[in-house]
Amino acid sequence: MNTYIYRSTLFIILSALCSILLFSCKSKNEPTAVPEIKIGSETSPLKEISLTKDASKDLLLFGGNGRYEANAEKSDIAHVQVIKDTLRIKGLKEGETFATISSHNMKARLTIKVIPPDLGMSQKEITLFPGTINKEVSLSGSDRTKLSATMKPEGCITYKWESGQLVIDPKYEGDATITASYGGKEEKLSIKVRCEGELSEAFGLYDTVRRSLQTVMNARMYVHKVGQSIRMYDSLFPTSSKANLNVTLSSTPEKGKSVKVTLQGSGDSTGALERKLGKGPQSVELEVTEVTPTAIHLLGKGFKLVLPTESL
Repeated sequence: MNTYIYRSTLFIILSALCSILLFSCKSKNEPTAVPEIKIGSETSPLKEISLTKDASKDLLLFGGNGRYEANAEKSDIAHVQVIKDTLRIKGLKEGETFATISSHNMKARLTIKVIPPDLGMSQKEITLFPGTINKEVSLSGSDRTKLSATMKPEGCITYKWESGQLVIDPKYEGDATITASYGGKEEKLSIKVRCEGELSEAFGLYDTVRRSLQTVMNARMYVHKVGQSIRMYDSLFPTSSKANLNVTLSSTPEKGKSVKVTLQGSGDSTGALERKLGKGPQSVELEVTEVTPTAIHLLGKGFKLVLPTESL
């Protein structure tokens, strides 16, 4: 009887030991479970991120086996790369894509939206000299931002949007407004193109395409017919003048408005008038920039005309 009990007890003990050994071997052979990948936070992982063009964001990666790979579905919209346990994202152009992050046999997906920055200009108004290109005004906004401009006189500037900067090329004296518009919003830049030098009562014709005003013809004498025309001479004696200019106004000039004018140079031995105004009578629309008791300032494309007020 005792022998039977002894053998039964031994059998139970040996069975238990075998079970423990088998369980231990099985546990050692089973692979450790790899945790799922989480982006940005372990507790509140990100599924989507937004950033602007040329902006970058770094996000910590969690889970997996600690070694990560990443790629973007549309690499022209966003660039992604992994630096150790950090996912770096850079916006390239407006649009939407997604990144796939892999580690061991786990994968995670992150939606990436590249959105336009707020529309804005760094300045509201500037004054420039003709011939001096300006690149100091920055413009932020969507790639689909539309630019338009009003100019007086027409063509006084050219402009373009390049690498976030407005590149403005002032051609001659005038006033311009550049308007940027997108999504129902507008930003405006007021531009004054001015030459150095004061004219006051120096009647005559002047070139406005350089930094400083250049005299084309200094009117030392003038003859006028009230309400009709004025003829200016570059000499006190008309018979000895080298150039004279006949100016006919269609109406009385008012500051801030335009007026139609007919210009015709003659006796132009130096060719200065013809180079500036062209050959023969020229009908042009000039901007009235000043009307004082003594002088009228008229602005055209690349020139300024100063007439005596009494010629009206």
